[in-house]
Amino acid sequence: IGISKENRNLIFEPFRQVSEGLSRKYEGTGLGLTITKKFVELLNGFITVDSSPGSGSTFIVSYPIHSASKINEKTDDNIPTKKITAEKMPNILHVEDDALGRKVVRVLLKGFANVKEAQDGETAVKMANEFIYDIILMDINLRGISGLEAAKQIKKIQKYKNIPIVAVTAYAMVGDKEKFLENCCTHYLSKPFTREDLLNTIDKALNKI
Repeated sequence: IGISKENRNLIFEPFRQVSEGLSRKYEGTGLGLTITKKFVELLNGFITVDSSPGSGSTFIVSYPIHSASKINEKTDDNIPTKKITAEKMPNILHVEDDALGRKVVRVLLKGFANVKEAQDGETAVKMANEFIYDIILMDINLRGISGLEAAKQIKKIQKYKNIPIVAVTAYAMVGDKEKFLENCCTHYLSKPFTREDLLNTIDKALNKI
């Protein structure tokens, strides 16, 4: 629909839209562009918009170019770099109904763990009955039965009484962590998380810390 010149900056403000008030024409919270702008700026980029009423809008995201060799030289002393043989890698069951979320964890744990995936709680319970995993990464907000219900069912399996289940969730309000830890989850990891966060949480869970 296009955006007038005087409203171009307004759309990047939290909870603001060109169409506002009780007579607004469009749904949404007015946070999408605000969040996008913050993400882009965290990556040292910037976002601009070219628009006029009735002519549509073009959003342009620009990032600086980095030398691949310089990127590869960067290391994080807090993340393990030693090679782990396939036999010594922990077997992890990752329960997540979002395909992108599963892919992210798969990439982050490449070379550190053997990862199997379940798209819902019912499948996770079935897989737990068929194989003993060293640790389970459990999303809480799943389609079908919740992650907490799946964790309860898995903990009823004799061989899983001492197996750690990590609640991996975007629920991060006061009291959420305690609620999950009281309901069959042994550890907690809030989204979004870094590779270091994930590896440290898995290390603590496997070493019963």
